[in-house]
Amino acid sequence: MPLSPLRGLLFNVGLGFTVALLLMLVVIGLGVTQMAQLNSELANVVKVNNLKTRLASRMRDTLRDRGVLMHTIVASTDPWEKNDLFEQFILYGERYIKDRNQLAAILRSPEEIRVMEELNINTSNNQPALFNVIEAALADNNYEALRQLQQEVIPLQNQLVEALDNMTSLQREENESALA
Repeated sequence: MPLSPLRGLLFNVGLGFTVALLLMLVVIGLGVTQMAQLNSELANVVKVNNLKTRLASRMRDTLRDRGVLMHTIVASTDPWEKNDLFEQFILYGERYIKDRNQLAAILRSPEEIRVMEELNINTSNNQPALFNVIEAALADNNYEALRQLQQEVIPLQNQLVEALDNMTSLQREENESALA
């Protein structure tokens, strides 16, 4: 008879230990599941922000390449070369618009949208000046084209570059805050 109360006590202790162990395993399982979910969300945030950064950087590179082409068109005296360069200039413009539209489609934060609106305004202001320079250069009025380039287009291009720099800075900040 004395073994029966001891056996009941051992059974209760064993049962309690088993329940505690099972609860710990459930908590560990939930923790691992939540960590996997958070890791997946973090990876997605970083992936999207990297895409935004890549698009903004490519837009910036396109602006630089168009600027070089514009200078070359203004400096060139060969009408055939000017025509070829103008075609490249148009292709860079198409690439810029494609990247800008793709970037605009994935922006989420109010700050990103504000920077994109600023970029769109600057782009709209820049377009007529760009084509005035190109038109003057294609008409062999290189002096006027150079004057417009220096006085109007370069400052407008700098505003575009600044807006794109702001966009890439936002993406870096978002990546850093997501990783923190």
